Amino acid sequence: MNSNFEGLMQIEDLPGALFVVDVQNCYMEKYEDELLEKINRRIRVAENEQECIVYIQNTKCLRNGKKTAEFAEGLVIASEHIFCKEHANAFSNEQISAFLEQKEVKEIEIIGVDGNFCVAASAAGAKELGYPVSLNIGCIGTQNSSRFFHTKQVLSKKGIIFKKIF
Repeated sequence: MNSNFEGLMQIEDLPGALFVVDVQNCYMEKYEDELLEKINRRIRVAENEQECIVYIQNTKCLRNGKKTAEFAEGLVIASEHIFCKEHANAFSNEQISAFLEQKEVKEIEIIGVDGNFCVAASAAGAKELGYPVSLNIGCIGTQNSSRFFHTKQVLSKKGIIFKKIF
């Protein structure tokens, strides 16, 4: 055994969290039906592997108050870890950072919608806080694929990893 690598953990061995971003009725109608199936498969795998699963819901500020749309019909809800956000970056909700620290989460994988907006902003926000971040592009919806090509380049330069599962 090479002693230079003793005690080092592979990134896959770190306690991680799966972030499910904005998979809500008002958004999912804009994406292909199979996206929800892929998201649910990834959630089931995370649940079976006892990963921390965190759901993020977008809350809109309206003149007469705030409104949070329901989760998409058929979305697998495998944990009670549900947080709302009012900005594109999920980490604008400071409760999320405190929760991840309490759970000793060391890395984050993000799935959901939209890859050019809230998913990208949340990935950048997590990276700014020092988390290794991966985006599972098989479980991310985008309405503008040519823009997503540019978004991936920008995020890659920040050290965000792209993988495709499902």
